[in-house]
Amino acid sequence: MNVNWLTLHFADPEQEREFQGDYIRRFGGMMRIAIASGVLLYALFGFLDYQLYPQQAHAIWLWRYGMAMPVLLLVAYYLFRRDERAYSQPVIAIGSLVGGLGIVGMTTAIPPEAQDVYFAGLMLAAMFTYTVFRLQFIWATSVSWVVLVTYNVASLLSGSATPAELLTANFFYVSANLMGMVACYEMEYDARYNFVLQRELEAEQQRLDQLNRRLDELAHHDHLTRLANRRYFFEHFQQEWNRHLRHAAPLSLVIIDVDDFKAYNDTYGHQAGDDCLRHIAETLADTARRAGDFVARLGGEEFVALLARTDAEDACRLAEKLRWQVEKMAVPHSASRVADVVTISAGAATTIPAQEHRLEDLLRRADEALYEAKAAGRNRVICRNDAPPSPR
Repeated sequence: MNVNWLTLHFADPEQEREFQGDYIRRFGGMMRIAIASGVLLYALFGFLDYQLYPQQAHAIWLWRYGMAMPVLLLVAYYLFRRDERAYSQPVIAIGSLVGGLGIVGMTTAIPPEAQDVYFAGLMLAAMFTYTVFRLQFIWATSVSWVVLVTYNVASLLSGSATPAELLTANFFYVSANLMGMVACYEMEYDARYNFVLQRELEAEQQRLDQLNRRLDELAHHDHLTRLANRRYFFEHFQQEWNRHLRHAAPLSLVIIDVDDFKAYNDTYGHQAGDDCLRHIAETLADTARRAGDFVARLGGEEFVALLARTDAEDACRLAEKLRWQVEKMAVPHSASRVADVVTISAGAATTIPAQEHRLEDLLRRADEALYEAKAAGRNRVICRNDAPPSPR
């Protein structure tokens, strides 16, 4: 994980911005609960001020309620009312710093021999800063050490502690800070590590999705023409047959064969033959592009067009248009027995699926129509209709 060992920030600024946004989304609720709990405890401890030191209560409350509480309430307001909390970390850090400095101020308002309770308050504030508030390491460490330094300066200036007492207090406070730093560092490091791991998992999932789409494409599409392959055609044919069976709608099938394609391959080579098939596939797909039209390559030089909710008249018209568009391509074919350009023959069949029918019957009739078209001289369309005439 490429992070700065001290600040824990990612080397990539964009990655750091993404992490900060993710951190707010993941821990924003926890931060709000923590700051609300902190503000509530900070306010409730005011009752202890009066119980312990009634004579100094007003001076203590000046620090607690006059200085610290307004800032803490503003921090809570920001966290609870702002939809965009991009500055949550510095705002909470300010609140934590002001809360800690307020406790330091309280220690100057009470007798030196009674400061143990407020020193415990400093330890509690440090715990909140390092762990409960979910402050990141650089913010939590900065806040806690500023409070520690301020505590020492205030104690020296006020003379409220002997050197031995101050040394003892620092021993415990510094130890608490060091342990808090370790805990905070580990928490943030884990959060960043989980963030990186999650991004890697998401990237891997995307790669798997792309691979699955690629495999699905390979399983359902012909690698040469990019049309649906034979397997996918029969899956789709079965689905359309069942759908038209339920709705008693006409279903048409056009089987297409490239005329004298073996001779084309022998004359121009297999690479030219592949290019020719690709051009024919593009022409067929561009021509049969209505909703419900489905064009596939059955294999070799044979193609098929499945026409949903299409009666015999429209199917025959579309089949003739397919034939004409291929001839219009004007791909030279000097070895053809039909024309001097590449042409196709097509057989079209139409039926209304019924329980006593099978889809193989429609396929067989379209194939018979194709055979008849080829026997009649190729470059033509033969249509067959087993469906009753639709009302006009």
